[in-house]
Amino acid sequence: MGQFSQQKRKDTDNSSFQHGRPTYSKKKTHLGNVCGKTFFQKVYLEAHMRTHTGEKPFQCVVCEQRFSEETNLKAHMRMHTGEKLFQCDLCEQTFSRKCNLVDHMRIHTGEKPFKCAFCNESFSKKYNLNNHLRIHTGENPFQCVVCAERFHKNPILIGICVNTLDRNIFSGIHFKNYLDQVCGIAGVNS
Repeated sequence: MGQFSQQKRKDTDNSSFQHGRPTYSKKKTHLGNVCGKTFFQKVYLEAHMRTHTGEKPFQCVVCEQRFSEETNLKAHMRMHTGEKLFQCDLCEQTFSRKCNLVDHMRIHTGEKPFKCAFCNESFSKKYNLNNHLRIHTGENPFQCVVCAERFHKNPILIGICVNTLDRNIFSGIHFKNYLDQVCGIAGVNS
């Protein structure tokens, strides 16, 4: 096994061996040809390059969703299995992803590290800041599939099946109001 790993690592131009273990250079010698970003190891450059190409070689066997990195697929699989490896020390709530625990901890600490450059309002999540920024910029990237109205944030569309026209499509507040007022369909959520 040691010989195999040494032979395999021999081709890695950014490593050498000390006491049978690879040691890596502190120089970022692997250069991305699209954006010029540099990396310590070739494997990280390859993973980064998939952000430019859109390649998603890792596929979920349950729902067929695809991912650019194997670590994201593994985290996604925990959603299907219900496995939650990360636990809050304060309230014992558990999470399948470490980033969700980090976000959750801000509830306890009150930390809001994401600040709006326009009005200095602060947010605990970058997602919420991005939604807020659209108020200032006027950007409305989310479009209703029923009436084509546009919105600056997506929560209106959460839980809506855009592929079928069953009762679930009418679960959003916007859709209920639209159907009650414009289409005359009342009680779709009853």
